[in-house]
Amino acid sequence: MSGDASDPRIGFRTTCFSLVVCQHPETGKFLAVQERETGWWLPGGQVRRGKTFLTMAHLKAQEEAGMQVDITGILSVEHTLLGPPGKQEEARMRVVFFAHPFDPNAQPKTAADGASLRAAWKTLDELNSLAAVPGSEGLRGRELLEWGKYIESGGEVYPVEVLQEEHDGPCCALRIWNTPASVNGGCKMLCPISRMSRRGLDTRSKEQFLPILLRTPSLSPTVLQKALLEIFGKQCQGTTVEELARLYTDALYDQLALSGGATCSAAPVTHQASDASPRVDFDTHGFSVVVCQHPETGKFLAVDESKNRGWWLPAGHVDRGQTFLEAAERETEEEAGLLVDITGILAVEHSIKGREGRQQDARMRIIFFARPKDTGAPPKSVPDSESNGAAWTTTADLEQLARLRPPQGLRGRELLKWGQYVEQGRPVFPAHLLQTERAGPSKERWAALEAGRG
Repeated sequence: MSGDASDPRIGFRTTCFSLVVCQHPETGKFLAVQERETGWWLPGGQVRRGKTFLTMAHLKAQEEAGMQVDITGILSVEHTLLGPPGKQEEARMRVVFFAHPFDPNAQPKTAADGASLRAAWKTLDELNSLAAVPGSEGLRGRELLEWGKYIESGGEVYPVEVLQEEHDGPCCALRIWNTPASVNGGCKMLCPISRMSRRGLDTRSKEQFLPILLRTPSLSPTVLQKALLEIFGKQCQGTTVEELARLYTDALYDQLALSGGATCSAAPVTHQASDASPRVDFDTHGFSVVVCQHPETGKFLAVDESKNRGWWLPAGHVDRGQTFLEAAERETEEEAGLLVDITGILAVEHSIKGREGRQQDARMRIIFFARPKDTGAPPKSVPDSESNGAAWTTTADLEQLARLRPPQGLRGRELLKWGQYVEQGRPVFPAHLLQTERAGPSKERWAALEAGRG
């Protein structure tokens, strides 16, 4: 990136990685890879220039384990600053995906090659035993073991659509799937929906999806009737599992079509194992965006930006040596004059920049949800270099501003679209979805899981 290298706003070197926790839907075992010289681990590796996190997750599972997988969810987004305080010139970003094998009957790799020695399905007891074995016959790291424990304990897997390309609001798939019913009701009951694949619908026809749905453990007419009612508003009585499953599948694909969802093809996502895209670091420019809602009035915090750019929401560049959370809090205080509590995450956006084959950098935006620390504190009213001021606005106000050009109107539609999303009761994902790099879930994740059992 051009400019003064001492400028803290310049994107610092970020090395990105995709990791895949793949569980067999029938045996419950986890897919482990025996790496060359370093031991057993999980499919994963560095995101190559011009690739997305999701693309690399598919690619590494195929290269290292010989398996085509269905990425069905996200376990965590990890961001870690490297180096001593004050001298943090680099960062690491890891996205830990959850997956199932596309074909449950397919066998993992057995012949060694340049990517790995072999792969195998392992139980948690087997992984735990490997943790005590030193060297290349033991575990390289505890990620697969710890995430496996979390999953078997009933830990939450978040929809893969939380990771999207940069949008001025929620992507189509996120709007469809993340209704309160689909998260808290029907979708949570149906493994193929909550963990099989939302994005996997892009790779299947209705005829391919239906038998997967029918293989769901504990599937019953009651479960399907409740899911049809809660998700699609369809009341169906007195039919068989097969008939209800067909109605569910038809309703699902009809909704995708009406909402502009992706079309379905008849083949799984595949990649060339010989993909030679360069394994080099590239600049990832981080941005924190804050959707702040007043808990009493329901209004949203809007910022009147400087330089005649119009009304937007608190947002800005993640400076060198900062975390996304710190940048979110700083930008809200600087631009809107308010201290906020970050209570959740709406989306993680990752976009590759540049022409095909010449993508030199990427943008990562995390859309946070927040509440003001002091509900009685007024927003900023005195202009300065950061902004002209801020105000609490309704979505109706924002719709009116969307009809005007800046500086009187909106700079972008993010606050309007995310405000409408929140007002519709769509879910806000826990802030602990974002954590620092570690071998498994954070203490906050485990605490939330235990609290949910109480």
